[in-house]
Amino acid sequence: MSAVILICWTIFIGLVLFWNLQTLKKTEIRLAENNARVSWEKDVLFRLWSAQHGGVYVPVSDSTPPNPYLDVPNRDVTIAGRPYTLVNPAYMTRQLYEMASKRLSIQGHITSLNPIRPANKADPWERKALIAFEHGQKEYKELVNIHGKQFIRLMRPFITKKPCLRCHAKQGYKIGDIRGGISISVPMESYQAQYAVSVKRLWIAFAGVWLAGLVIIFLMDWIIQGQIGKLSRSERHTSSILNNMDSAGFGLYIVDNNYKIRHANSTMRRWFDMEPGQICYQTQYKRTSPCDHCRLDEILVHGKTVHTNLQDRDKIFDIVATPITLQDGTIAKMEIRTDITRQKQSEIELLAAKEAAEEAAIAKSSFLANMSHDIRTPLNGIIGMLRITLAGDLSTELRKNLSAAKASADFLLGLLNDILDISKIDANQLILEEHPFRLSELIYDIGPIFTHAISEKKLRFQITVDKNIPDVVIGDSLRIRQIIINLLGNAIKFTSNGGIHLRAQVISIGQETVTVTMSVEDTGIGIPADKLDTIFDAFSQADTSTTRQYGGTGLGLAICKRLAEMMNGSVTVKSRESKGSVFSFTTRFKTGTTAQLSRDNEHGESDLKKQQPLNILLVEDNELNRDVARMTLENFGHHVFQAENGIEALSFLAEKQVDVILLDIQMPKMNGLTAAEYIRCCEQGALPATQQFAELLIRLRNSIKGTRTPIIALTAHAMSEDRQRCLAAGMDDYLTKPFQPDQIKNILAGITAGIETGTDITDPSNSRKPGKDNLS
Repeated sequence: MSAVILICWTIFIGLVLFWNLQTLKKTEIRLAENNARVSWEKDVLFRLWSAQHGGVYVPVSDSTPPNPYLDVPNRDVTIAGRPYTLVNPAYMTRQLYEMASKRLSIQGHITSLNPIRPANKADPWERKALIAFEHGQKEYKELVNIHGKQFIRLMRPFITKKPCLRCHAKQGYKIGDIRGGISISVPMESYQAQYAVSVKRLWIAFAGVWLAGLVIIFLMDWIIQGQIGKLSRSERHTSSILNNMDSAGFGLYIVDNNYKIRHANSTMRRWFDMEPGQICYQTQYKRTSPCDHCRLDEILVHGKTVHTNLQDRDKIFDIVATPITLQDGTIAKMEIRTDITRQKQSEIELLAAKEAAEEAAIAKSSFLANMSHDIRTPLNGIIGMLRITLAGDLSTELRKNLSAAKASADFLLGLLNDILDISKIDANQLILEEHPFRLSELIYDIGPIFTHAISEKKLRFQITVDKNIPDVVIGDSLRIRQIIINLLGNAIKFTSNGGIHLRAQVISIGQETVTVTMSVEDTGIGIPADKLDTIFDAFSQADTSTTRQYGGTGLGLAICKRLAEMMNGSVTVKSRESKGSVFSFTTRFKTGTTAQLSRDNEHGESDLKKQQPLNILLVEDNELNRDVARMTLENFGHHVFQAENGIEALSFLAEKQVDVILLDIQMPKMNGLTAAEYIRCCEQGALPATQQFAELLIRLRNSIKGTRTPIIALTAHAMSEDRQRCLAAGMDDYLTKPFQPDQIKNILAGITAGIETGTDITDPSNSRKPGKDNLS
């Protein structure tokens, strides 16, 4: 095969070379001819110019004597005493050719069949040309040998024009007659030399091309042989794949455009008892027409690959069908089937398990929400009444008893908050905030919280804060505080002698970030080495006896660890049993500026000082909780109006306006969310889309249209989705029960400031940040 290609390549190169040589030869002659034409055109232009000007007078000399063959008046004249003679076009041309014969290789000769001057007599070649002109030929050219050398001779005729008649009218010529011509002889020697050089270069070039082609032929032969080898191996590999598909239980068959089975592996034959040559729908499904799910036209005509699942008898198949071209050129469908019956059954079981898990999660969330609400509602009354009672004049023993009761209630609230926190973290519902705060100030402010507990145990307590900590950092101060309080509370709980050291130290400082480690070191009971890996698990403590002796649920450290991980930080522990422990919390903060902190807290301190009495509508169905909230608000100097459900609240607002509404969520007759939506709708001058309470809602709209009263949710619902529902219903802030007096005081202070300055605090551009709910 390679030899045949090589011979064909050599013949092809030879033919192209021969064609190029012939073309080169013709080009050589054409160049000489064109040179002759250029010379002829130049000479004719000279003659034409001279004829248009009647000839040229030149001084008489030996080389230019008077023309004896020119018979015209004033042929010879004297100018300034010097003789001049008239040089007509023919005489000028002859003078030029005589000069050129000595200096140029290109020669010219003016001639005619009947010349006046004998020297202009035509030679035999010129005579043939002149005779050809008489018969209408416009140009006569020929390659001739002169004295053993080749010349291109070219001749064109002279056509008589009006200026020519001055000299030639006496000879009987008329305008348009042929008077003769100019023959140009161009020697071929220089062209032949250039041709020889070009031929040599052409031979070299074609030899290079031939050799390059030779290399390419051998290279392509090597590549083709390699591809043939690969194809052979691929065919063997394909055969192996087909065999392996059989072994793996994949069914494969090929159907042409006539639904005839062209190939079927053993798996397909076992499943459907088919053989090549049969019609597929007749064999597989005992039908007389193609199956609806075949989609043969879609695959063959449009070239699509189809992927589908098919229930076939007692099996479920995953099917991939694609077009292929058979060896005879037929377009066919190749279908690969996988038995996924067991997989589908597993998917159904997994889906059922997933749905069961989702139902369990919903049940868990519902249980936690209901548990939280049902516990927080009475707990709010208990803690609130205890707080109010403790603010009065009590005997020492009574104060001690009530303080113990409040501590127990606070512990129960903390336990409830821990359970909700761990639940929200597990459900990815806990959202961290980012705001500027002073980390050093936060750490120092935590100390006084534990002053009583530390002094009661007579422990040493020290706080050390690295001076390199930036003045302002950006992060979630509430959760940072929660982690430190948990770690510090644990240290106090498990330390009976010695002391506790709270330390904050910079690990690294970047351009916009700072990494800080906050550690709590104690001299308490320590943790056994084999328990260190489990103490961060939820509901886990180092020893079951620890719970009996020290109390606790084992949730605090689990919450600390997960909060730290949410902040891209970590909580670690080092401990020696009976020697003490060091818990360290490391995280990275963005660095902030004092200006950011000032903007964030611009309402803070000033708002707290503004305590203008407000008219407050308190909507709460629980009498005890209503009394706690009323007394708390009245202690701040506010005027409180009360309603037991949403309908009573709407009726009150239809008659009288207030400065702020404290609204419970879960109430009989009409809940707080519905009431808030109705209020917001009427404030905008619209009526809610409901047929109930039509008269009441009309009166409400007429009363509050064009206003916007701040609404604060005050509820025992403490899940994150509860907060979102409240804000979506149009409420401005959210507090969970039991609430701290300072929380509601801060919110109302902002409302007071808005009233005094005329600022609409419900406008998003002027609103304060929503108050923190009591989840820490």
